[in-house]
Amino acid sequence: FCCCSHTHTTERADQLSKRSSPPMAFFAVLLLLVLLALFAVAATQLWNYAVVRLVWRPYAMSKWFREQGIHGPSYSFLKGCNEDVRSMKEETDRLVLEVGDHKYLPRIAPHYLKWRTLYGEPFLYWHGPQARICIFDYELARQILSSKSGHFVKNDAHPTLLALVGKGLGFMEGADWVRHRRIINPVFTIDKLKVMPSSCSWLSSKA
Repeated sequence: FCCCSHTHTTERADQLSKRSSPPMAFFAVLLLLVLLALFAVAATQLWNYAVVRLVWRPYAMSKWFREQGIHGPSYSFLKGCNEDVRSMKEETDRLVLEVGDHKYLPRIAPHYLKWRTLYGEPFLYWHGPQARICIFDYELARQILSSKSGHFVKNDAHPTLLALVGKGLGFMEGADWVRHRRIINPVFTIDKLKVMPSSCSWLSSKA
């Protein structure tokens, strides 16, 4: 009697454990749903980066700026105008400037002058997939530099340049810029600015 009772108890426990444990098909379906969700997220990110950011947005922005009367060189996939800039700089690398010649722009930035002649002012060009507008109007530049709207952001500086000159006021944004600008404000008072020409003249004579 004891042996039979023990056998029935074991069989009943096995049946209960089988009923309580979820089937393997449930785990397979759950894993499939997770993989599909991850694939959907990856596909969305890829679409946003490869199609929207690298294809649709540059051409849409170019069309929008053309309607505003701002033209420029055409956009090339991924490269933007970088190849044109590189080729023009290679051509001007052979130029030799005379001592005291301050017309250095054709030597270091020939693309600005060429595109200015072709497309007028201002013009639109592409640094990779990033749109940039080049202006030559001093008053417009003053308004942009003094604007506090937050719409005009500085370009990311190259790490080599940051290592050379440091992350000074010219590369800062937002609260960091305000804090550093407040620190150096006393240096640019009218009385101290009046002394600067004579100091610069004295330093240049000692050079």
